[in-house]
Amino acid sequence: MAAAPAVATQPGGSRRQAMRCGAARQLVCAGVLQHLQRYTRGTRPRLSSRCPGYVGEGTRPAGEYHCRDFEWQEQVGAGQAAVQRQQLELQLQQQQRAAAGLEAAGTGKRGGEAAAVQSASAEQGPRGATASESGSGCSDDSWERFHAQHSQARFFKEKRYLMLEFPALAVAHPPQHIAEIGCGCGSALLPVLKANPSCRVTGCDISATALRLFHLAAQQAGVQPHRIRTFTLDAADSSADSSGDSTASIAGGTSRSVTNSAEPAVPGSAGACSPLAGLGADSLLLVFTLSALPPAAHAAALTHAYAALRPGGLLLFRDYGLYDGAQLRFPGAQMLGPNLYRRSEGTLAYFFSTEALRAAATAVGFQEVECEYARVEMRNRKSGAAMRRVFVHGVFCKPL
Repeated sequence: MAAAPAVATQPGGSRRQAMRCGAARQLVCAGVLQHLQRYTRGTRPRLSSRCPGYVGEGTRPAGEYHCRDFEWQEQVGAGQAAVQRQQLELQLQQQQRAAAGLEAAGTGKRGGEAAAVQSASAEQGPRGATASESGSGCSDDSWERFHAQHSQARFFKEKRYLMLEFPALAVAHPPQHIAEIGCGCGSALLPVLKANPSCRVTGCDISATALRLFHLAAQQAGVQPHRIRTFTLDAADSSADSSGDSTASIAGGTSRSVTNSAEPAVPGSAGACSPLAGLGADSLLLVFTLSALPPAAHAAALTHAYAALRPGGLLLFRDYGLYDGAQLRFPGAQMLGPNLYRRSEGTLAYFFSTEALRAAATAVGFQEVECEYARVEMRNRKSGAAMRRVFVHGVFCKPL
């Protein structure tokens, strides 16, 4: 092996040069170490976008369930102030739109047209939608487009806390039949399937893409296919309650009856003609589904839920609560009505009071077991900023 060439130095300079080289090497090593520490601490962007906790990522059961981090009354003042601000912003926007219409229209015949424009503007919500259109909710393909855009199911985290919030989901003997309306990609049913190996589930959703993602995530989690049954259903469609059509599109392309002969529907009872009538579920989850529907459709969805349960079955409800931190952040331009907002992607967000939920559930025949606000204070680990979340927790029973 050839020897390294000697470095020529001036007499008396070898010591100083060696000291400079050694200091330089120390600086380089320190810089590399600091770079690696920053990378491992997560301050640099990761090469992978995977984040433990999302659907299909093998998450563990939740260890804690929080529901009383603060008193709901503490949130009322800030909530009322935020809603008032939103109403003023919306009113100002409508006035500006009406003034612009008058200025553009001019006088005379155009003045008559301007008056019509002004009248229409007063009835319009965000994006120029009329009041009647705003009340109809998002279009049928809004959620389909949403799930197609998030085709890796990396938007919703698995709701592992549900097993602690609703102990009925953990019952193993006898084996439980658990259903969900608006199951999406399985963020609620997947933790149940993994934590309760003896149960079987039935899920329905308006988005066929979401159901496909649910089956894919279940397959990756090692859940046996025979434990899952899914089909497409628009829970807001009240016509399904009176049409008597008891078939729905099963994931996979076929169409089968969703009724269960072991639990026949009772003629004249609530939801007797619903596609879910006679499903005979022991429990039914309605988790962040009702808030995505316009208030006029809440009764239809609850009627479907009532029809799907066996006598004595439980409706397990969780959704956004009045004066939730997310509600307070909406700009007035996205306000459609009392506690109703349209998100930027076109879907709806409704924020429930306990009184509104109680009235809607009992109106279709449910008996109240639990109905309260769940208050959770969430804190950003990086910034330290806190956000107060308010949810409505409810358990309702179908009478025997």
